[in-house]
Amino acid sequence: MNACVPVVILLLSAGSGRELPQQVEENGSLYIKTSPPGAQVIFDGDVLPKRTPMTIEGVPEGEHKVQFILGELKVNCRIGVVADVFKDVFLDLKRPAGRLKVVTDPLEVNVFLDNKAVGKTPLILNNVSFGRHMLKMRKQGFKNLEVEVIVDSPDQTRIGVHLDAVERTMKEGLIKGHEAHVADNAGSKKGRVSFMDVLPWIVLSAGGAMAATGVGFEVYAAKAADAAKRERDKYKASMSAPVIVEHYDNAEHNRKIARTNEITGSVLMGVGAAVIAGGVAWLILGTGDGPPVEACIGPGLGVLVLRGSF
Repeated sequence: MNACVPVVILLLSAGSGRELPQQVEENGSLYIKTSPPGAQVIFDGDVLPKRTPMTIEGVPEGEHKVQFILGELKVNCRIGVVADVFKDVFLDLKRPAGRLKVVTDPLEVNVFLDNKAVGKTPLILNNVSFGRHMLKMRKQGFKNLEVEVIVDSPDQTRIGVHLDAVERTMKEGLIKGHEAHVADNAGSKKGRVSFMDVLPWIVLSAGGAMAATGVGFEVYAAKAADAAKRERDKYKASMSAPVIVEHYDNAEHNRKIARTNEITGSVLMGVGAAVIAGGVAWLILGTGDGPPVEACIGPGLGVLVLRGSF
């Protein structure tokens, strides 16, 4: 029993002399360039001896706080470092900007950056100025969402959001869906003319042409009727001779035709004026957001509702 004790002590001593493996720190490198150059750099609170442009090696992986100082210019930002990667960083100190990536669930959400339409998700926005910005999300059938985002890095800032679906009655869904469709396509409609936009002008042109034709008809018919009346009156005094009677009958027939044409011209003028009035009313009342006349069914009554604005 006593012979075994020294052996045990020797084994314990040998085990205690082993060194544990050290954790290897993963580092990356940065090449920092600014405009204008010559900016002082404070990296994670440490003032670096060199000024931009500069190379920094052995930077631990992760996100770092960096401040650039050039005269009265002071720009604070974040810079991410990836292990074993040499990364170029450029920053315009007078107009610092970064990139903003917006992803949503669901997709195809309309995005407004500071009330300006910028596209549908997923999207990447370049040259977004440093500072606070308001993102608005709009999609038919989902609740509107507003998100405030801070851009403070020349790297890409990622924003991921989820929109909740909206439960509506059928009537509310039709109304809200139409409003959302109009809002979503307000920007894309600029500079684009649809057939419904041109149709009122076609109606106006047709009415004008019809009224002009009626005026021409009436003027010509009035002259023809007057000439036929004078010819008829010329032969009216000598009705005894057969030839004179035939001329009189022809003149009277021509006068009746001219009178009919005169009435036709008046009708064309009236219809043309009515068509022009309808076209003008269409232009005034039509909102461009949908058909100016829509059918509405009441209890036991079918009516037409004229939609528009004054």
